[in-house]
Amino acid sequence: MKSVTVSHSIRTSLLITFSVAAMVLSAQFLAASSCQQGSASINDPLTKYTIPATYTVVAQSGTSDDCDITAMRLYVDNVGVYTASFGGSQTAGFSYTYTFTQGYHTLVAVAWNNDGYAFTSLKTTIFAAPKDQTVYITEPKPNQTVGSTVTIAARTRWDNADISDMRAYVDNQDVYDASHPLYGAIRFQKTFPSGKHYLVGIAWDDYGNYIKAEEYFTVN
Repeated sequence: MKSVTVSHSIRTSLLITFSVAAMVLSAQFLAASSCQQGSASINDPLTKYTIPATYTVVAQSGTSDDCDITAMRLYVDNVGVYTASFGGSQTAGFSYTYTFTQGYHTLVAVAWNNDGYAFTSLKTTIFAAPKDQTVYITEPKPNQTVGSTVTIAARTRWDNADISDMRAYVDNQDVYDASHPLYGAIRFQKTFPSGKHYLVGIAWDDYGNYIKAEEYFTVN
């Protein structure tokens, strides 16, 4: 039986070749797996919050360097209710206003990057309060005939929400504005010309949701 002797230079060349190949494979693996890192979160509402029935959900996401977030989706009780697409950015987010049914709900945000990896937020549990939203125009009464100096009064009932602003419009013109009105009520006087006028009272909460009431009155 003949023995085969491999020279030192050949062994060294083989070792170098194998080392280079391993380094290339390692670099390819790292490049392929770098986009696996990322996160998604729901920033508002916070878990265990009681919120109005209509609420704006805010979510954010991010992924690794040299990777892009391409889409995000909001799930309410495991049902997708909103999807946002992005042109390509390392970070992304959305604000989406949704009307919940009364009771407890779970929210989850999922983000995807350009390599198809998905990142899921922690579950957020909230309670959507009963919807009781009303603006009452208390003065003047609907279709009432009044003098030229008119007293206009309105109040708001909006459970589980703060009133950030109330405004009165007559004939589509802003005639009174109150920021964070005390007890959710306004009352003021203003002079109008003779004839029939269209009155609208509007109230906003802190999230930009609004409710309104409308009526006509006549100045003699």
